[in-house]
Amino acid sequence: MFLGNYKLIEGKMNERISFKELLIYLRNCKEKSAYLKFIDDITPLDFDPPLVMDYINSISNGNIPQGLVDEVETIYDENNYSFERVQLVDLIGCSNVEFDYPYIDECYQILNNVIKTKDIDDDTIKSIDDNLCYINDDEIVEIMEKIKESYKLYKKENSSLDELLNLIKNYYDEYHKIISDIFDEI
Repeated sequence: MFLGNYKLIEGKMNERISFKELLIYLRNCKEKSAYLKFIDDITPLDFDPPLVMDYINSISNGNIPQGLVDEVETIYDENNYSFERVQLVDLIGCSNVEFDYPYIDECYQILNNVIKTKDIDDDTIKSIDDNLCYINDDEIVEIMEKIKESYKLYKKENSSLDELLNLIKNYYDEYHKIISDIFDEI
């Protein structure tokens, strides 16, 4: 009997600690991901700081406090938050959302522009880097890394721009096939 109760208490403690570790991670992590950027881009509500500790305590014990719900409702009313904010916040935790899609699309558009203009430069590579850190798809990351490497080699060896553009066109076609396959699955 005692062992059974102990296991139950230990399980509840593990749940509380796990939840609190997740809060610490979200508050302090320096990693980049499309999901974390999505959360970071949402302006936080102006909660009453002394109540936050009580809210976390209640939630870590499995309860959503009515005071929290009331405070959120009041803040929404005072700031005239739209239903759009509700929809954005509700996306947090949804496993069927492709948070990296805007960055996948942006890289695709960058490659498309390189092919159209027949031009690539350091700014293009920087734009790729700025988006690449938010993409989770290993195949896409690999293609973009190959393009960056090809560009470095092109600059280092002063090789032909036409050769580089042909190579990028091949990578672009491969990229197009991957994103077509990804979104055919959805």
